[in-house]
Amino acid sequence: MNEEALKYSYNLFTQDGYNGSLEDYKKLMNNDKEAFKYSHDLFKNDGYDGNLDKFSELLNVGKTPAVVEEVATVTVEDNQATVTESTLEDGSLESVEVEETEGLSTGEQIKLFINTTSGLPGMAGASFLTDKLARLAGGIAGFGEALFIDTKKSIIDTASDIALDLYIPDLPEENKGVLMDLYMEAINKVPVVGGFLEKEEALDEFQEFTDDLKTTGGDYDQTIAKNLSEGNIGVAADKVIQGIVDSAPSVAMAFAGPAGLVAIFGSSQGSHYEELSEASPEKRGWKAFGASLAQAGVETTSELVTRGLAKGLIKSFKEPTEEAAKGLFRMIGESAFYEGVSEVASQEINNAIDFVFTEGKIDKFYKENGEFDYDGVLQRVFDTFLISSIIGGGLGGATEINNTTKTLMHDRLMDPSLQQENQEALTQINKLTIENKD
Repeated sequence: MNEEALKYSYNLFTQDGYNGSLEDYKKLMNNDKEAFKYSHDLFKNDGYDGNLDKFSELLNVGKTPAVVEEVATVTVEDNQATVTESTLEDGSLESVEVEETEGLSTGEQIKLFINTTSGLPGMAGASFLTDKLARLAGGIAGFGEALFIDTKKSIIDTASDIALDLYIPDLPEENKGVLMDLYMEAINKVPVVGGFLEKEEALDEFQEFTDDLKTTGGDYDQTIAKNLSEGNIGVAADKVIQGIVDSAPSVAMAFAGPAGLVAIFGSSQGSHYEELSEASPEKRGWKAFGASLAQAGVETTSELVTRGLAKGLIKSFKEPTEEAAKGLFRMIGESAFYEGVSEVASQEINNAIDFVFTEGKIDKFYKENGEFDYDGVLQRVFDTFLISSIIGGGLGGATEINNTTKTLMHDRLMDPSLQQENQEALTQINKLTIENKD
């Protein structure tokens, strides 16, 4: 589903007199054929040249109300996919014809092939694995691109921006942008340090490929909180797993010590710089660089919490202690809480920086009508806290379980006479503690 196209179609419909909400519009499109056709006509009058089927696919609405569930028998042959059956409300079968796969991207064709030939329990099983592998691969590629390419571009932009301000202070912004582009292309052609723009293009194409393999659309475009409120437990659980997989590169870096934190800082800075400079090209250069450094600092501070949990897990493999092996549930709860709070704080602080720096061009707080989006913000906070707390609780729990296991193992291997001496010493310590309190 193209969310922007859906909103644009909705705006055309409201301009023609409709006064319902976006959600009401979606329901109307799915249940009223005449309204759906009328909306398509409005879209065509505005320049769209697709037929009703293409329009339905673009917005992911307008499906015949009688069709409740599609039972697909798909054959990937001669570059075609054919759905032969769909179940109607009355239980009868109806033949359904879908378009050829030549209109699909390579990633979408691969996903279709995997879903229909994997032999896993149902199409959902294959989709689950494909989605998670795609997210992991895309996440690693994105992390690397931000660290090694976007960071370099931000430094080059900043240097050229400062130089132009010094030597041509009255240069118009649009001309400055052109000169900065030329400078970037010149650096890109320098041996050894150049070639990064071609690498960026290749990584972008790879990430588009992995995006096509991900499970999206329908309930997956809603938040975890929204799905839970509507009873879509399976989708909500899968989106939690998606969030954990998406976080894997950063969590892995947290285990890598100081070098990992430097990598997290660099990747965050490069990623935020790209986002800020695209939203506000007039601030491209040292202004966006400074803002992105601040955002990277906020994010890295949050990752210090993850690193602390990771260090605890690593230490538990080296230096298990009886004290550290106690309070498993307390440790899991505390780790989950601190990780969740730190990630939510980092996310919302950076969202606020985005909003202020771009003067509202990147807006994750307000609705299109100017009202504060309380529901959207609360759902986003809930999703982030839930995913992060699971990661934090998992790291804390793994630390404590490992400490407990090692402590018990050491106790089993200890000489019985030493065990007795330790027990007597512990009893004496407890006795002295009680006497001192009195």
